[in-house]
Amino acid sequence: IFIILILLLYQTNRGRLWIDYLSLRIPVIGSVLTTGSMGQTTWSLSTLLASGVTVFNSLKVTGDLIANRVFSDQMHRASGKVLEGKDMSSSLQHPRIPILVTQMIAVGERTGSLDRILQEMGLYYEQLLDTAIKRLTAMIEPAMILVMGSMVGFVYYAFFQALFSLVA
Repeated sequence: IFIILILLLYQTNRGRLWIDYLSLRIPVIGSVLTTGSMGQTTWSLSTLLASGVTVFNSLKVTGDLIANRVFSDQMHRASGKVLEGKDMSSSLQHPRIPILVTQMIAVGERTGSLDRILQEMGLYYEQLLDTAIKRLTAMIEPAMILVMGSMVGFVYYAFFQALFSLVA
């Protein structure tokens, strides 16, 4: 019932935003989700800006690409702020967006090499994501071994209990 309620809640806009916000607050998984979203954001912005798409349209398209609603909504808000005349780095400031991203975007805006800096940031976040996933799997492996061993042990125990009850 709990899973069905979560799935129904995820179908609504406010529910999806709330679930995505809570998933970012989970200690280990939240940082992995943030890293993945930042990698996706920087790669897509870099590709769009290098192709000649305006910053306004790049932010809107990137907002549509990102799966996490917290980051997606921030991209859409940032595109509106850019349309009002603000710079991209100040438009993207949000508690869940790493300061490194906004500072590097500010540097890219000042130097005129925003697409190259975003591409480098994409590479950085891709490497960071690979490392985080390796650490996460290394943390999960012992627990999975214990669970699988317990299940196999339970099957052996049940088998031998049945065997001994036939003998006795």
